[in-house]
Amino acid sequence: MKTLIIEDDTGALNRLRACVDHFCPQLKVAGEGRSVAEGFRLIHEKTPDLVFLDIRLPDGTGFDLIDKLDSVNFHLIFITAYDDYAIKAFEYNAVHYILKPFLPEDIVKAVSRAERQDPVGVTIKTLIPSLRPSVKATKIAIPSVTKINYIHTADILQCESDGPYTVLYLEDGSQLISTKPLKEYDTLLEPFGFYRIHRSHLINLDKVSEYRKGSMDAVILKDGTVIEVSRKKRKGFLLAMSLH
Repeated sequence: MKTLIIEDDTGALNRLRACVDHFCPQLKVAGEGRSVAEGFRLIHEKTPDLVFLDIRLPDGTGFDLIDKLDSVNFHLIFITAYDDYAIKAFEYNAVHYILKPFLPEDIVKAVSRAERQDPVGVTIKTLIPSLRPSVKATKIAIPSVTKINYIHTADILQCESDGPYTVLYLEDGSQLISTKPLKEYDTLLEPFGFYRIHRSHLINLDKVSEYRKGSMDAVILKDGTVIEVSRKKRKGFLLAMSLH
């Protein structure tokens, strides 16, 4: 089976490729992509029989990629690090998935399940709304050492990493220190229009007033805060702003 792997994390991509090569001889990897754009191009060029598709990609999500396709006439296995709620959605809809961090037997089982069924076809496109993280609830819980604050996502300007903690800067000028790391807020807030422009900074795209290009690319938020945009994140950020 002609196979594609769409995964932006180098470690996960290499592990998946090694598992396929060693434990799934019926699969032949015909290409690897690291973004929605690359995945879209590869699917049209290679016409695969099976695609391993990461959900979180630099320029969007695996769901965005599926939305762009006219049809889905191949087997599809999602790669996800989402929480239990999202996993239940996958199981309820009988969608094939691999949960990070994965083991070789996880790959073998997912491939075996996919092979026993017909390619997902257009039905997967009708399932996308139920698989996406819900964006209806706009209030989130922010745990600190002594209490839990409940705030609206629209009130957050940006989140900054502080070791194992995260500092949330709010529109009214106040700050909250959460006991959760930034990577958890990256996953939690991405559906609400947040983008991680730097290893240490996650911003609310609605609060961006200006983008400056130069020796150091930077965004200026509505409160005047200037934050560097890393070179690796520049293209993804510009695309996210154009689609936001």
